[in-house]
Amino acid sequence: SLKSKSVTPCIQSNCLLNTGLWKSFDDYIFSTSALGYKEAEAVFRLKVADEEPSIWGTATVWEQNCDDDERIGSLPLSHDELRAWLHRLFLSNILPPDRDTNSLIREERASNVNLFLLTLSHCVNHLGMPAHFISSILEDLLKKKILVTKATLSNDSPAPYLGSK
Repeated sequence: SLKSKSVTPCIQSNCLLNTGLWKSFDDYIFSTSALGYKEAEAVFRLKVADEEPSIWGTATVWEQNCDDDERIGSLPLSHDELRAWLHRLFLSNILPPDRDTNSLIREERASNVNLFLLTLSHCVNHLGMPAHFISSILEDLLKKKILVTKATLSNDSPAPYLGSK
C-alpha cells in the first residue's frame, strides 16, 4: 500500500545520462513539467529524496509526500499562477521549440496531450482544485480564438527554467 509506514514509496527518474543537456536541476524538471522542481514537488505531492538534487546522478528519487492535508490552499502558486502554468504546460506540448536535428544530443520530451489531461485530472482529484477552474482552463484553450495568457515560453531546447512568477 502507498500509505504503508514501513516502506516509503518512491519513483525514480533520470535523463538517460544526457546530463550535459541541462544547465540545472530546475531546467531538467521544467523541461517536462513546466515547473521548477520545488514547485513540482508541491503540485505533484512528491518530494525529491536527495538534499541537493543533481542532473549528474544516475537517477533522482521522488518520494510520496504523505501529508493528506496538503491541498490547493497550501500550494506555492496562486490561481493566476496555476492558470499560467497549465497554459504553459499545454503550449509547450503543442508548440515545442525547434530542435537542432544535427546535434548529437537533443531533448526529447515525454509530454503529450494525454499527459496534460492526466495532469488536469490530478489537479481535481488530488489537489482539490474545483472542476469549474479546470473547465475554465480547457475553455481558454479550446474555445477562444486567441489565448490571452501570462504563460511564458522559451524557444530554446531544452527550455530553461523561467520561473512561474
